[in-house]
Amino acid sequence: MKNENDIIIHRFEDLAERSLCNYTPTYTDFLDMNEQSMLSSSYLPCSFTLYGGYEMAERKIACFNEEELTGEAPDFPAVWLKISPTAPKFANELSHRDFLGALMNLGLERCVFGDLIINENTCFVYTLEKIAPYILESLTTVSRTKVSCQTIDELPAMSLKEPEEITVIASSNRADALIASVYNLSRSDALSLIESGKVFINSVVLSQNHKTLKENDTVSTRGFGRFVFVAETDNKTRSGKSRIVIKKF
Repeated sequence: MKNENDIIIHRFEDLAERSLCNYTPTYTDFLDMNEQSMLSSSYLPCSFTLYGGYEMAERKIACFNEEELTGEAPDFPAVWLKISPTAPKFANELSHRDFLGALMNLGLERCVFGDLIINENTCFVYTLEKIAPYILESLTTVSRTKVSCQTIDELPAMSLKEPEEITVIASSNRADALIASVYNLSRSDALSLIESGKVFINSVVLSQNHKTLKENDTVSTRGFGRFVFVAETDNKTRSGKSRIVIKKF
């Protein structure tokens, strides 16, 4: 009997084979980081591209074979929706959990829409084209606040918060040391997160705590957030520890 991971990998293989046989690109639904990691480690007969609506997206769609077939960037079957209160002055303060709960209460599966970006009580969500009309018609309230939904051409640049560039002190630029320093954890707590499969580097699950980070590596830790490794400075502390520049989201 196949386990869940085997089923997911078989689905990837099926989409890749279908793309090759039909000479047309094929697409997944939105993949979480664990699924993206499995995809990246799978042996497939064609190339794939991942995209989630913006550069730092966590949940992404995979497109198989489009650039090989057409020489062009993939045309992902998804659109941006904007969800906002109809009467902003009288609206409750709405959180990520409120918007996510409202979407899930429509009976949707989590794989049909990507990241939720919240800015000034407005939610921007990248969703599959086939699901968008249903959301536009059905989503009328979020946490007892009346909302309106509309499609937009692209994610407004101002909706994304700029990461905070900070310098942290760590014993080295190993993944476990950086995670502990960035999130003020003990080294053993950081190791526990890695061993439980909750840490991803560039969307691939981290299996070795001693992995050394390099420039532009993106580290995602479930329950804590993300940061990008920028550089290790030459300015050591008196105790010989490293001063490391990161961008924290």
